Amino acid sequence: MTDKIHQLQQAEADVARLMKLAREKSLDGRRSLVNALADMFEESNFELAPRELSTMRSILRQLVTDAEKEIKRAVAERFAEPGFLPGDVAYSLAIEEIEVAFPILLKSDLLKDLELVEIIRNRTFEHQLAIAQRQRVGAAVSDALIETDREVVIMALLENTGAKISAPAMERLVEESRAVTSYQDPLLHRSEFGEELAKRMFVWVSAALRGHIISRFQIDADEADDLLASVSADISAPVPQSAAEELAAELAQSGPISADLLANALRDGEVQLFEALLREATRLRQRLVERILFEPGGEGLAIALKSLDCPQDAFERIFKTSRRARLVGEAMIKREVRNLSSFYPRNIKTGGGESTGALAPQFQLPVGNS
Repeated sequence: MTDKIHQLQQAEADVARLMKLAREKSLDGRRSLVNALADMFEESNFELAPRELSTMRSILRQLVTDAEKEIKRAVAERFAEPGFLPGDVAYSLAIEEIEVAFPILLKSDLLKDLELVEIIRNRTFEHQLAIAQRQRVGAAVSDALIETDREVVIMALLENTGAKISAPAMERLVEESRAVTSYQDPLLHRSEFGEELAKRMFVWVSAALRGHIISRFQIDADEADDLLASVSADISAPVPQSAAEELAAELAQSGPISADLLANALRDGEVQLFEALLREATRLRQRLVERILFEPGGEGLAIALKSLDCPQDAFERIFKTSRRARLVGEAMIKREVRNLSSFYPRNIKTGGGESTGALAPQFQLPVGNS
């Protein structure tokens, strides 16, 4: 009985402390409130009286409605995993800017599949990428992600073993893997991938992946020979130019490729179009463009864009989006951007001039198509 009275008294004291913090309007005060709410919830071992629970949820709802982005981000980070948030609060955080939404999209079980589909269709590439990495992705959500036609999003989905992909969606991706070669390996390594689809892919995948198909599905030598005979017929046709390459060439003919055009292509998840535009603008080989786009640090990308007179703000948008596409955490992205914000304007001259500074010799841009 004494323990019960003590618990009630402690609960009342905790609620009184929360209410006092809730009246504090400063940024530090609101940070303290978020931490106090999270600590109280964790210390309670998920067992709270209805009055305490109602009070805490009311305070959180008010915070998410009125607070600065930094406070909303703190709420999302502290309460993403426990099922403590009201469902409407979780959804309101999930549709915020990606810096706020990311923990909720990635970890929260409170979001319904219909809500996730709505977010996929109406929010940004980064929102889609976060959803593709969730521990559990239902078939309807996977379908919506595939419908975006964004290669990086679909790759993240294919590499997610907790994602359920419907048979029609799998057939669609198999056909698309003729042109989008990055889909081939993760498709063939998914547990639900069937032998019939694997044999269909046999005619256009690499020798190494053909070996994987033969080994995984125990295809005998005669059948493999028959499949290889169909390869000979298949590869005799000319390889068409991709839609991204055609569009990039058309845009290049109509005028110089602008920094905004490059940034918007990558922001929209159109990685192939971005690479094609950058190749058109810089006259660099595809392999080199892919390397400087995704290499750690970003100095090569900075030099390529500076040579095109790309302003620093556009460079930062491109850099941040490319790093998120490689699933780099926000804290690391911020550190790299800080490093490049000093390197970008100081160490490179505009208009294709020679680079200066200690990093320049390793990152000279090649001339022409080399």
